[in-house]
Amino acid sequence: ADMAPTGPEPIEDPPPMVVGSWNLKNFSLYGANEFRLEDIADKIEELGADVLAIQEIKVKDGSEGEGTQAWDALIERLDGYEGLVNPYNPLDSVVGLLYDPSVVSVVAWKTLFAGEWWAFPRAPLEATLRLNRDDKQITFKVIVLHLKAFPDSAERRREACEDLDAYLQSGLPQTTIVIGDFNDVPYDTGDDNVFDTSLLNNEPLYDF
Repeated sequence: ADMAPTGPEPIEDPPPMVVGSWNLKNFSLYGANEFRLEDIADKIEELGADVLAIQEIKVKDGSEGEGTQAWDALIERLDGYEGLVNPYNPLDSVVGLLYDPSVVSVVAWKTLFAGEWWAFPRAPLEATLRLNRDDKQITFKVIVLHLKAFPDSAERRREACEDLDAYLQSGLPQTTIVIGDFNDVPYDTGDDNVFDTSLLNNEPLYDF
């Protein structure tokens, strides 16, 4: 799922870009020996996204994040991509971001909601990016998200969305893409929709 707050004044004639997201599922307790490395790298290059959000980046078993990790080995295998990754957490996965430096430059990046383990057991990553293509340029923010899974964590997802909504409305620029693994959908009916107190039915500020 992805959600893009567009603001009241869309940018006119932006350059084309492809933004995607992939949960790599336990990537990886095996570090650089992860058996999926080659296939994952091949698929990422085949997708050809300008920006690709990644979820479930884990540390090698027995490490705290030091040494060569699966993420490092993936970046090394990829032809034409660089990456950002949140500080490793041996107790849980973290999120990261891949980008094509031939068209995308990183203006700044940071970890959001660090230490807020209840709403954000996997802290989001925020990056300010600038994309140049076809003599056109756009500067925008990407927030990589991975919310807590399963029905019994619905209230944690709801709180995360409310916190994120407050943050987004506190002064971010009009073009912000929130992308990743929401572990939920915005189409639930009744009181079970975790987005209904924050991000849902709030157009034109947000668009799912």
